[in-house]
Amino acid sequence: MENGDVERRATKRQPVGLIAECNLRESVAGGLVRDLTQAGAFVASDHERDRSGIRASSASPLEQLLQVGDRFLLTFIQSTVMNKRLVPVTVMWEGLSVEHGCHGYGVRYDTP
Repeated sequence: MENGDVERRATKRQPVGLIAECNLRESVAGGLVRDLTQAGAFVASDHERDRSGIRASSASPLEQLLQVGDRFLLTFIQSTVMNKRLVPVTVMWEGLSVEHGCHGYGVRYDTP
């Protein structure tokens, strides 16, 4: 969320550090889920994930794959057990997260 934007979440964000893969148009890009709500998540770009020291795969950067309005499968990966959970999502916004100080994507879950 950029400076000056109004917080519109109905539920509180929960900080996390989950490895993620974004599957769209037969491509996969890695990222890091920085927070979750009941309605969606913030996914940091691949280069931001690299700075955190967590690596999931050698995937193409999110910036080359995602655009606002895209629907895709977001895979949450628990690194300790390599347990995966696929969730259909829609990109609602792209930009700098003031909360996290990095570039990424706000996504909304397509299923409750």
